[in-house]
Amino acid sequence: MRRLLLAFVVILAATWAVGWHVLAGRVDDAVGLAVDAASGPIALACGDRTIGGFPFHIRLECHGAGATDSARGLSASLRTMTAQAAIYRPTTLALDFGGPAEIGGAALPEPVTLAWDNADGSVATAGDRAAIDASGLKLAWRELSLAFGSLNAEVAPSGGSGQWSTVAARAEAVAAEFAGTALPAFDLDLGAEVAAPAAALLTGSVEPRADGLDISALRLAIASGSLDALLSGDLAVSPDGIPHGRLTLSIADIDRLPEFVALLPEGARGMANTVVAGLLAFGRSVERDGRPAREIDVVVDRGKLSIAMLSAGRLPPLW
Repeated sequence: MRRLLLAFVVILAATWAVGWHVLAGRVDDAVGLAVDAASGPIALACGDRTIGGFPFHIRLECHGAGATDSARGLSASLRTMTAQAAIYRPTTLALDFGGPAEIGGAALPEPVTLAWDNADGSVATAGDRAAIDASGLKLAWRELSLAFGSLNAEVAPSGGSGQWSTVAARAEAVAAEFAGTALPAFDLDLGAEVAAPAAALLTGSVEPRADGLDISALRLAIASGSLDALLSGDLAVSPDGIPHGRLTLSIADIDRLPEFVALLPEGARGMANTVVAGLLAFGRSVERDGRPAREIDVVVDRGKLSIAMLSAGRLPPLW
């Protein structure tokens, strides 16, 4: 009986090993085919790739990973990318990214460089859901630099039709600097419903230049020292990139707002003072999260920005 049991275990292990290597070989062939026979505007790169993860995972590691979008004139490259799926849970890929990374191409006069301490994420094999978590992220482009203590972002389907997506992102301890002038550090929390399938957003196949883009239930919260601001509402962007919509700006503890304005670079204080004037003159007294706040309407009329009844200039096209 023991010999039969031992024989069964040996046969099972051998079958499992053979099956794993067959599956790993097929994954390697599929990746090679995707890289070598890329069609359409998107081309993928995986300089040196290795397959591992035996016995319970399939793990693909790419050294010199990248992608090129010839239609948009953009390319992205990073040092390493690892994707791993558990054989017992093949519907989700776990991702790990090794920096630095660079985004460039004809559409950018200079490349965007990124570096981070840790960055990982996940993506559904169906291609309709993804998340990323990063810490110590640093971004630099021309005179702009951003540093994130942490960044979490997610894209997922919304509703049953599959034609809308939920987009969410949270960043903490963000430090921004432009042309040598630093802004006060802040936390940011973003949520929105976007009129596009999640898979299309994740693959970059959305064509807002042809169809425009609708964004509903937009919620952007920014906290920085004495500032606690919330911008919410709906926004539509035309095919030529011009935004249009009606939003509500709410600021808690408005009596502390001048403290924040005083910390802003001199060039940004004009817009900030317009906001303060609009809140004081036309703002409605409300309560948010148990705290007194004032809110005003922010109207974007074909790119023309109005805060309450005050003109605040024009927003540039988004693309």
